Amino acid sequence: RRARRGGGGAAPMAAQPAVCPPCPACLKPDPGVVPEGGCDIEKIRLGYDVRFEPKSQEVRGLLGSHYPTYDQIYKLVVNKDYDERDNMFSHFETVNPYNMSNNMQFPFSNLRVDHLDALYKMLGKNPQLIVEVGSFHGHSAILQAQYLKQRGLDNVPLVCIDPWTGDLGMLLFRNDWDKKLTPGELFDGRSTSYWQFMANVKHRIDNGEIFSKTILPIVTTSIVAARFLFATQITPDMVYLDSAHEFDETFTELTLYFHALAPGGIVFGDDFTWEAVSHDVKKFAAKNGLEIHHLDGVTWAIQKPVV
Repeated sequence: RRARRGGGGAAPMAAQPAVCPPCPACLKPDPGVVPEGGCDIEKIRLGYDVRFEPKSQEVRGLLGSHYPTYDQIYKLVVNKDYDERDNMFSHFETVNPYNMSNNMQFPFSNLRVDHLDALYKMLGKNPQLIVEVGSFHGHSAILQAQYLKQRGLDNVPLVCIDPWTGDLGMLLFRNDWDKKLTPGELFDGRSTSYWQFMANVKHRIDNGEIFSKTILPIVTTSIVAARFLFATQITPDMVYLDSAHEFDETFTELTLYFHALAPGGIVFGDDFTWEAVSHDVKKFAAKNGLEIHHLDGVTWAIQKPVV
């Protein structure tokens, strides 16, 4: 994640026909290089290594559903049963190496309650499982968890996928991140964002703002996590995509997570005003004959057909 321009006021959700614009490489090709097929990335393998199939079958048998419970996913990820008095959030203070405390100083989260209102109406039902790709300090995850509590949905896992290592901007603008944007974000060259995320979520659990069994982080890359969903056949109803912001990266993630979605599910995301994001979202929608729904000028959504 990186610093971003904020969104404008709310606007009615509208569908926009998708047109794939030329890629920058096509507009300004390197000398002697002839682009083929428009973009470098056109096809992405929707599967996982065959070596993992026996274990995948075993896990699917244990889950017994495309919508596993919070306890089942927790057991898969943490490798121990969830205990209300002894879990990753309840004992966080004893395993908090950087002494992080609640801090929502990082201001950039464009997701709003009216967006969620529109998305749940579009979905036509309450979701049974939600995935967020790119969580950083937890602003959007906490907002979604608060929304679930307001609706009394105490049995909907919100799986937050992030390596919590930062992006290119964090590497290039070291001093800004370390001294200005979020002091304490770096320690010995390493991002502390995972522990900030945990501290922020724990604070909301302790204050009763969110259910204790809603948010569940999985510390890995978006591509590994997508293949985890394929292998386990976990099918989220909603996926919030707010991680990759480079050309082809957003297209790759969209392709993977749209495939993982349950029929009728919705993938929605942030930062449509970023050139790379809007390019890749338009490209994906055009390639698959889908409509882009705009919640405002920044937040977008694409719904998967039921059949």
